[in-house]
Amino acid sequence: MVFGSAGILVHKQNPGLITIDDYTKAIDEAFPKNDVASFIFNVFPQTFNVINKQTFVGFGNFLGILFFTALLFAGLSSIIAMIEVVINKIFSNYKVKEKQVIIILMNLMAAIGLVLMFKDNIPITLFVPSFSW
Repeated sequence: MVFGSAGILVHKQNPGLITIDDYTKAIDEAFPKNDVASFIFNVFPQTFNVINKQTFVGFGNFLGILFFTALLFAGLSSIIAMIEVVINKIFSNYKVKEKQVIIILMNLMAAIGLVLMFKDNIPITLFVPSFSW
């Protein structure tokens, strides 16, 4: 579905495309990052916009909300399953309260997520004290 949507969007911009290689090159030029997340967040909003224009207004918005809500729940259920294994292992081995383990892991994940989110915007030297000899 993703690649079909990308192909349709690229075909609207370049109607002279014939072979699969032409489409592949055009998709690579239109969506330069080979990252799955950026591909999803670039292609699908445009696809839902096209659906909005070709059907009654609001249907593409509804599908977009439905799709990204499903994507959110898929991500949450996956991360809960992965974290549950770690929580259970720490809880059973170190005899600490499960609530404490959950709070510590949530804070650790939030800190790592913030560092990764802002890794390109905040220089690393901000976190390392400078020493003068």
